[in-house]
Amino acid sequence: MIEVRAAARGVDPAAYMAGNLLDQDVTAGDVAQAFVFAALMRRTTGAVITVDGGNVAAMVR
Repeated sequence: MIEVRAAARGVDPAAYMAGNLLDQDVTAGDVAQAFVFAALMRRTTGAVITVDGGNVAAMVR
């Protein structure tokens, strides 16, 4: 998966991961866990939960 995402950004996998602060890529399971966490919250004030694995290229600009 990392190779595909790196190719989509026009960089090699090492360069793609160099911009990743947590040194891991996000999986569908990570997104599902964040969704379940938010769904089970008793109260919220409209928080935004970022699930990007520390990938600074995925940050909101």
